[in-house]
Amino acid sequence: MVFSEVDPTLKVQWSRKNGDNVQKGLQFGKVHGRVHNIVVAERLVLNFMQRMSGIATLTKAMANAASPAYILETGKTAPGFCLVDKRAVLIGGGQNHRMGLFDMFMIKDNHISIAGGVKNALRSVDLYLEENNLHMGVEVVFSIFKVFPRFLLLFVA
Repeated sequence: MVFSEVDPTLKVQWSRKNGDNVQKGLQFGKVHGRVHNIVVAERLVLNFMQRMSGIATLTKAMANAASPAYILETGKTAPGFCLVDKRAVLIGGGQNHRMGLFDMFMIKDNHISIAGGVKNALRSVDLYLEENNLHMGVEVVFSIFKVFPRFLLLFVA
């Protein structure tokens, strides 16, 4: 993508695909075109590849260690890198948590406190979803020691 932004006539041939294992010294692609334009794009491409490789490699190690559980990314990325980082997590065998504030409700400790408890917070979200004819996931994030015992009581009795 970077190469084509710098010069649409540059031709890139990859000999490996995303997620393949690579080692030092392995040639995994070639770029053909005007040398000046290749050099202009080269550093940015290498920076992206190093960042994504690092994220994918660490995610792969954690995903393998956590199996059969799975690894979710947090969404906390460097500004402007959200989609790139999320893609690297997928390549490494992790899963994306959510793309933004628009695709899932997240109820946190402060929401639970303001609502007067987990049950009230969940009722408020259910009411909002119903009134607005929305269908999306609801996630409760809490301090395991403060809220979890009360959360469990919602499903007992």
